[in-house]
Amino acid sequence: MALQVLRILLGLGLAILAAFTAAAAMGLPLITRVSDAEMPIVSIARSALPYLPFLGAVGLSAIALGEAARYRQLLYWLLAGAVAGIIGFYALRFGGRMAADMFAGRAPSQFVGMGAVAGFVYWLVAGRLSGGLAALFEGDTTSG
Repeated sequence: MALQVLRILLGLGLAILAAFTAAAAMGLPLITRVSDAEMPIVSIARSALPYLPFLGAVGLSAIALGEAARYRQLLYWLLAGAVAGIIGFYALRFGGRMAADMFAGRAPSQFVGMGAVAGFVYWLVAGRLSGGLAALFEGDTTSG
């Protein structure tokens, strides 16, 4: 069981880092660099920290549904990531956390793309094996 939980947490962490990396590649100003000496992965991780409560809640909800329903298909994880991205777009837009100029010329589709990248990364790490925890709780050791 500990291995499955570790896989889920690692998948979620890597998915969040992948989403912020995709955001940087799309030109979304979500990542800030403190100095040129700072490693890019450190910049990405530090920039993602303020969003962890939101991303964790949305991500864990998708993971809980995926585990309970044993959704292992890539399409589910891409859609779950895209939905998280669009929710994030509107939460940030109406939550006042981002400057209005960030949204000049920006579309929710960029956040959908970020989320889909995150969903793909999660699927690679843990989503293909969804249902392992549900199987353990049901006493079925053949799944996962």
